[in-house]
Amino acid sequence: MRLRLGMNVSAPLMYALSWILLGAAFLMVGLAIATALGVEWLPVAPLTDLIIAAICAGLALMCRSLARRFEHAV
Repeated sequence: MRLRLGMNVSAPLMYALSWILLGAAFLMVGLAIATALGVEWLPVAPLTDLIIAAICAGLALMCRSLARRFEHAV
């Protein structure tokens, strides 16, 4: 039996969301490095990419900790 978070959000879905957010964070770090080295040109500064990557990583860790908390509550 799975404990549901909200209406239709289960712990495995939260884990999947955390992996997607971590992937987005790594992509943003890669884009920041490419922009800083001049390989790729983006209209935003590399610092902005790094800030967005940090936000994505923080959200991923929050999703993962919530999923673990509700998974162990069952």
